[in-house]
Amino acid sequence: MTQNIVSEANPVIRKATDMLTAMSRDEEERLRYEAREEFLFDQQYGLQAAERKGIEIGVRKTALNLINLGMDDEFISKATNLPLKEIQKLRNPE
Repeated sequence: MTQNIVSEANPVIRKATDMLTAMSRDEEERLRYEAREEFLFDQQYGLQAAERKGIEIGVRKTALNLINLGMDDEFISKATNLPLKEIQKLRNPE
């Protein structure tokens, strides 16, 4: 009874309790649980990768817009946190 109250109050303990319960089930249940955990991990990783890529694209578009507005490389670097070398590549694509 006390264990249920503690696990409900603390998400980390609840997660550990859920994992222990899942691992103590029969083999098929355990495999299903592990597959679900792996799926959730993959989903989270994919979302994080997409977010990083979206931010990268947005920063580059902002830098290009600033270039088109006539801003100097130093200003663009400060505004976007891109290195000067990267801004020069955007300004003079090969």
